[in-house]
Amino acid sequence: MSANVTALDVWLARATRQLSADSAAQVRSEIAQHYESSREAAIASGKSADEADRAALAALGDAKDANCQYRHVLITRNEARILRSSSREAQFFCATPFRKSLLVAVPVVAAICAAAAYAFATVTQAFATHATSTAVLVARISVVAAILTTLFFAVPLLPIYTPWRARIYRAAKWLAIATVVMIIFDGDRLYSTWLFLSCFWVIAYTEATRMSLRRKIPAANWPKHLYL
Repeated sequence: MSANVTALDVWLARATRQLSADSAAQVRSEIAQHYESSREAAIASGKSADEADRAALAALGDAKDANCQYRHVLITRNEARILRSSSREAQFFCATPFRKSLLVAVPVVAAICAAAAYAFATVTQAFATHATSTAVLVARISVVAAILTTLFFAVPLLPIYTPWRARIYRAAKWLAIATVVMIIFDGDRLYSTWLFLSCFWVIAYTEATRMSLRRKIPAANWPKHLYL
């Protein structure tokens, strides 16, 4: 161990592993105070400086166990990264009225395309032409696009700013995603399930991270995207 690196530094490095910079700074500040308090108490009881250092370090407990506890209640690096990226995305799309209008326009255009394609397919159904099959395919793709763009583009503009409304939205979001998979594969449930697991794991991971953030951050301090 380097002469400039103390046993406390090693303990802190292990205890703050995977924590965000702010969380790690908070832990270091609190532990330093606790360590100094324990060390002073040990010296006051008649122990030498080295013995006091060891006693104060032992009082901190196992660094690995502490790290598990900290990651359960404090923001980690991954959570902080998602928090920042989601915030930047929200700021970008809502920065100007034009970008806000695009958030609404995209799902509206997709819904219009779906309606037009279904209408065309209905009209040409009696002829059973190739154009009918193409129109049905376009309609399905347009419906999927309308649902997904509504969920991820237009919804951030809605007044979802309470935990109860957020829970309703998230339930509707996952139902819509499952519906999208079923539409794409026309009821092939087993295959659709594997597609859902393989293609939407990023969405699931992001949602799990947001759930963790909602547990750690008071609801009054949630940014908009945590409600979604």
